[in-house]
Amino acid sequence: MRRWAIAGRLIRSDVPGRPAERSHWRFSVCWRRAALRPPARMRGEPPMRFVRVVSAEPGCAPNCPEWLSAEGRIGPGAATDLAEALERLNGRRLPILIHSPGGSVADAVAMGELIRAKGLAVAVARTLITNCPERAPKCPSGPGRAITGGAMCASACVLVLAGGVERLVGPAALVGVHQITTVVRETEGLAHLTSTRKVYEQLDADAAVSAYLAAMGVGDPVMALMRKTPAASVRWLSLADLKVSHLATLALDAAEPIATSGANGLNGRAFDGDPPPADLVQASARQLAGTAYPARHISAEEIMTLDPAVTTGPITEAIYSSIDGHLDPVQVTRRFLDDAARAGARILYPCELTALDLSAGRLRGVTTTQGRFSLDRLVVAAGVDTPRILAMARFPLALKHAPGILAHSARLPALTRLAHDAPGNVEFKQMADGSIVGTDARAPPDTPEHRDILAHAMQFPYAELRTYHGNR
Repeated sequence: MRRWAIAGRLIRSDVPGRPAERSHWRFSVCWRRAALRPPARMRGEPPMRFVRVVSAEPGCAPNCPEWLSAEGRIGPGAATDLAEALERLNGRRLPILIHSPGGSVADAVAMGELIRAKGLAVAVARTLITNCPERAPKCPSGPGRAITGGAMCASACVLVLAGGVERLVGPAALVGVHQITTVVRETEGLAHLTSTRKVYEQLDADAAVSAYLAAMGVGDPVMALMRKTPAASVRWLSLADLKVSHLATLALDAAEPIATSGANGLNGRAFDGDPPPADLVQASARQLAGTAYPARHISAEEIMTLDPAVTTGPITEAIYSSIDGHLDPVQVTRRFLDDAARAGARILYPCELTALDLSAGRLRGVTTTQGRFSLDRLVVAAGVDTPRILAMARFPLALKHAPGILAHSARLPALTRLAHDAPGNVEFKQMADGSIVGTDARAPPDTPEHRDILAHAMQFPYAELRTYHGNR
């Protein structure tokens, strides 16, 4: 008779008591009037105004595209003004066209977080509003035309741009960064004279901005160039900088920035050398053609029929497979264990393997936290713990780390029974318990902390978390 043992452990990436209620992080930061100072020539820029604009291009009626124009200096209260402007849209997800020299970091971060939470696209472009002067403090909603020429997004404006789910720039976009400045006001003497000075601090606000950009999926060289560039000047980012950092995800068509169809109503395309998202979907369909895997093209209307509770933007290409699905690995493992027990297997848990009993090159047994067991064979199914167990038999095994980001939401009512996978690394599904599990990045941000995690497998940070995962 042969005796078998299985060594393994179950791991899930959530933390008890801390369900992620949405797929992005929020940073609450105490700012001391921190600002990314705009170029000197833009000091007279009026406060940012938000105007809902309808395209004035001839021939577009009755389906003229719309967008939200955001132009001017980002002053204190700009985030509140944006929230009110979005509220007036009654849930419609219009793209935001921004033209700004920068301003308040705190408001810019709040604006970026709100834009990401609403699932909006942001493009660096100007809006020429009919019957409204360019520098007027307020303008009523009305017709207008979008242009990319002369559009700027400098200083703190970059933080607003980073919040977009898609971030578009024209071929000659002016997107610039520099060091963060903090305004310090001091009162001195019996006359109570107040002096104002601006200082650069690499801590506090600087660290918070770095964390915010990383959470939004924006990497180097943006933060590195921001730290290197004196506050009195601006480092204008090249298209290569914008592309490699993912601060810009699509190129905005300079001739026709606004489109009646396409992603988020903006006429964007992949940067040179990048395949368009629709091409990626079509390539997947070609790869599956002629196989036993059933996949077919579907329209936006059919997507709404299959998934009525999920709201999408405009669809350019989609394929569907009736056999696609997903499994909860913890539940599947439990089913396997239940079936094994019904077949006569003895389940010992918790039971950690601590040593192998080898004699003349053959396995005789194992030592565990529940004692010693004689064995003929040992099946190792321990995931990331496999190298440790095999090393006991002097068998080296190196694992290739595949880090990623998964967000687990709180339990929600039934929304979808489909597994969604889209270009741009967007994936999500709803689990049996109602939680949404998804990601918008196949890899973590390129930061020193994440590079350290990537370099080696991590142990659980404390015993309680290790026990929690083991008891799942």
